[in-house]
Amino acid sequence: MLRSRFLPIFIGAALVVSLVVHASSAPEQAGSMARAVLIRAVVLATVGGLPATVQYAGPAPGKATGLMQVNVRIPNGVEPGGYVPVVLQVGNASTTASAVWIAVSPD
Repeated sequence: MLRSRFLPIFIGAALVVSLVVHASSAPEQAGSMARAVLIRAVVLATVGGLPATVQYAGPAPGKATGLMQVNVRIPNGVEPGGYVPVVLQVGNASTTASAVWIAVSPD
């Protein structure tokens, strides 16, 4: 479900983010590469600049090979609004604060 200012997510709710794992080898190996990357890499997240709990980080169940899923809990203290940045870090790679935005409602 796409979250926007018309359909905000609530503080304390879980946000599901999908990422594409780029494999430098054959595409059929992307799924196993996603598993290998996640086993070795630390996955961190912030929402609105606050540390967020990563509840799951791994292959997206039942989805295409090479698609990774990260479930992030919206932390208490996030300022509600229409443009709240979400930053994900997998190992040494991360998104920027301007790349992913969500709407957050206080209740």
